[in-house]
Amino acid sequence: MNLLAYFALVLFTSFQITNQVPEVKLPAGFEILPYADDSLASDIYCLSISPKGDVCVSGKGYFRILIDTDNDGKADTFKNFGQAPSDGATGLLFEKKSLWYTGNQGLWSIPIAEDGVTAAGPGVKHLSFKTGGEHEAHAIKRGPDGLIYILCGNITGINSSFAMVESSPVKKPLAGTVIKYDPENKKTEVFVDGLRNPYCFDFNLDGELFTFDSDNERCIALPWYEPTRIYHLVSGGRYGWWNPQQSETWRSPPSHADILPPIATAGRGSPTGVLCYKGTHFPAKYQGSLFILDWTFGRILTCELKPKDSSFSTKAEVFLEPKGNAGFAPTAVDMNSLTGELFVCIGGRGTKGSVFRIRHQTNPISASALPYKLKIITTDKALITATSSPDLLQRRKAIEFLRFDTVLTPDAISKIFLANADHPDRFIRYATTKLIESHEGLNIKPTNVIAANTLGLAQVKVQPSNTGIIALENATNTKVPFAARLDSIRIIQMALGELPNISQRGNYREGYSIKPFKESWIPTLEQMKLLALSYPSGDSDLDFELERTFGLMKFNDEKNSSLLLDQLTLSHDPVRKIHLLASIAQTGSTFSDAQKTKVIHTMLNLGTELDLKGMKRDRNWPLRMQEIFADLCKNNNNFSTLVANADTFGMPDHAIYLRDMKEEKKNAAKKFALKMLGKPDLAWNAQSVRVLELLPPQESFPAIRVLWGEHGLDEILIKILAKNPMREDLQKFATILRHISNDDLPDILYALEKLAPLGDKEYLLLAQKLPNLPSEPKYKALQEQVFSLLRKKWTTAPATNQIQDWIIWAKANDVKLLASLTMSGGISLDQWKTRFEKIIWDEGDISKGKKTFTQLKCASCHSGSQALGPALEGVTQRFSRFDLLNAIIHPDKDVPNRYRAVAYTTIKGKIILGLVVYESADGVLLQTSTGEPQRLSGDEISLRQQTQRSIMPAGLLDEAKDEEIADLFAYMKSLGKTGK
Repeated sequence: MNLLAYFALVLFTSFQITNQVPEVKLPAGFEILPYADDSLASDIYCLSISPKGDVCVSGKGYFRILIDTDNDGKADTFKNFGQAPSDGATGLLFEKKSLWYTGNQGLWSIPIAEDGVTAAGPGVKHLSFKTGGEHEAHAIKRGPDGLIYILCGNITGINSSFAMVESSPVKKPLAGTVIKYDPENKKTEVFVDGLRNPYCFDFNLDGELFTFDSDNERCIALPWYEPTRIYHLVSGGRYGWWNPQQSETWRSPPSHADILPPIATAGRGSPTGVLCYKGTHFPAKYQGSLFILDWTFGRILTCELKPKDSSFSTKAEVFLEPKGNAGFAPTAVDMNSLTGELFVCIGGRGTKGSVFRIRHQTNPISASALPYKLKIITTDKALITATSSPDLLQRRKAIEFLRFDTVLTPDAISKIFLANADHPDRFIRYATTKLIESHEGLNIKPTNVIAANTLGLAQVKVQPSNTGIIALENATNTKVPFAARLDSIRIIQMALGELPNISQRGNYREGYSIKPFKESWIPTLEQMKLLALSYPSGDSDLDFELERTFGLMKFNDEKNSSLLLDQLTLSHDPVRKIHLLASIAQTGSTFSDAQKTKVIHTMLNLGTELDLKGMKRDRNWPLRMQEIFADLCKNNNNFSTLVANADTFGMPDHAIYLRDMKEEKKNAAKKFALKMLGKPDLAWNAQSVRVLELLPPQESFPAIRVLWGEHGLDEILIKILAKNPMREDLQKFATILRHISNDDLPDILYALEKLAPLGDKEYLLLAQKLPNLPSEPKYKALQEQVFSLLRKKWTTAPATNQIQDWIIWAKANDVKLLASLTMSGGISLDQWKTRFEKIIWDEGDISKGKKTFTQLKCASCHSGSQALGPALEGVTQRFSRFDLLNAIIHPDKDVPNRYRAVAYTTIKGKIILGLVVYESADGVLLQTSTGEPQRLSGDEISLRQQTQRSIMPAGLLDEAKDEEIADLFAYMKSLGKTGK
């Protein structure tokens, strides 16, 4: 039995139609009502409401206006609108005269007839960029300035060509952006960059823009991981993400002075809709607040925006969350300006579509749109005056606006600088830096360290050496506040070279080494030692960046290395320890054996520390740790030998270090085998059991046998057994036939031939394999091999290798063989539905479910450091039981691009299916369905094909018992709850 499918369901779900209101928790006084169900609009991507109150929804291949013909508050029919994009519009703006959308590789608008719900002509394409992907173009809003704003994920392809006007706040955009489009002059500008993959944004009543950006979820438990973030988007703002142009996974931490930090974070999740509530129907607390949607946990969060200097502070609080087994996966939200009600749609990734209304039960329903509270300044003189205004929001906006004012004199710029460069508000200092960046030849004298940092951030790329030396002086001045010293450290890093380091893209070094540019500052040894005198400072943020900077400088100093090692042993934070190990590895530090032992003790205990703190790991964790270990080995002789000999070595997560071991590798493998025998219940994974291949059968087979059936690793273990098949393992070879891929079948057939004659049960299991072997020529030899084995049992069977001949013979001679040869397998959806209705769900046991989750292949794809699929926290909050079931039956339906398997055919004809972890001209690193990484060199590959399939096979619950399914579902419900 294999329950891998049960947990890839978050991706591939197809829901049954229902018109019920989901069971959700709402604040007192609120209610949720159905407006439209899946029969009117399935798998809804986006929703927008016109000024007349008409609701338009979009999905793959459709625009629909939902119509309530009998005015009962529920739509009962729909009207198709215009020509919808085949990839589905993920951004909609329903205005009086036009419906704007993102789709079909660009920004489009469709004119609207007088009735407000009919297209008056074909769509017009305004801009070209990527759409349809999860990291491509999404939301559209009309700004207070009358321009169209488009939110673009980091793979949209926005580049400098979109900075069409001289006043574009961003000239060379990186990663995700917001672009502004003027429909009158057909020009665009780039408003902000450095986003990852937000799905929506909105303006608040002050005309300020906010978004909800996604986390870099594959980097959980690594130092550069950031949770989902609520950003205040300001003109020229950069927000820390560098992919795809300059890094793979590293992002600038919010402490870096050259980016703007989030105003709040919201943990794990998948951000979708964002709305600033500009109505009066909801209580005053919610008026002007953000409503942000989280698809992963099926939640709506609310963020009350409180003015703080020139920006805002907020805290994400739960407004709506599902309860029970109801599926709720919100994708978009809008307010009906005629009533003040919120309309929320659900869908995404092939799931059920519905629209719901949320309203307050006692507050009146009436036209309730609140106007913007904008202060308009029209003259240069008034703008200059505003740069010293006590109204800090207006102050910042005035500085931003004057950035590209061509009549601004150097004297005026200097006065603006002196009034704002040392302001306590980071957003004002950031705007001041951008102002200075845009004007050359200025002769400005900062009056203090904070002002010097504001100037240095603007000038570091054109004057790196001078700026770096000044920053060094400020960073080492213990009389300077920690925050200012931290900004000086960032300037030093920028003076040294480019961070992230594009030449180290795809490994940990992209955030721990620099790529020098032509005139980079090269500090002297004395200058590096001066900086080291400041360490440790006693401030965690400052020390964190000092440690990184020592690595960037390659500062290999015995005294400083000892200080770094002291911090490594004193820290109680495993993530900080990883950061220290990465920094130490980049310094090139060499240690005594006693010091190496301390480093090794830290490394080998990281997994245990993370587990004790309940901190998850994802697929990038073992890859990055392996790279850090490799660099430590290069810097320190006999490091890998000391690791292999350490008393604590041999835990499952230590297998990643064997790749860089040489003569000690076999002894290390023996430790793993002994640990497996002694502690088979540990979380053994694919990479750890692979080490058994290094050992002879007498040392590896006992470990294999105690692990068999416990961790979903049987398909790997059987290959090791197959090299030296033994009679006592015959049953394992026979039962694995049900699950082994056709490409791995030769190993099993070799073993069965060695062990023949087989028992009746084994022969019948082998016969079941024949109907599932493709008719392609490459499988002909396998068919012949199977028939040859079967003839050892049925000696009078046909001499041909045609299954139909055998079926005819079996009808007359052996009914059991006939059943095996005609077994099609699988259970229909209706059969499953009937079975599910009989399961006693309330008796599901969480602990048993967790064990089954680990025993079968679920964990290898959906948890831990080698996860192929998404984390499953909140899956039962998004999807109902039957929805999850349906995904098992149809695992290849609506597979998102990032989870589609790639098929590589080797020059020897073997096909390997997996997800690409890293790919270059030299080869590819894949993770396969077993959870193990597999590397192929470029000269091994004859063909690469992107498939539409998931790695998850169909029908994998066919042999599950009812109580096992109930246990698993109970465990799934527990994921994501407090303490789980």
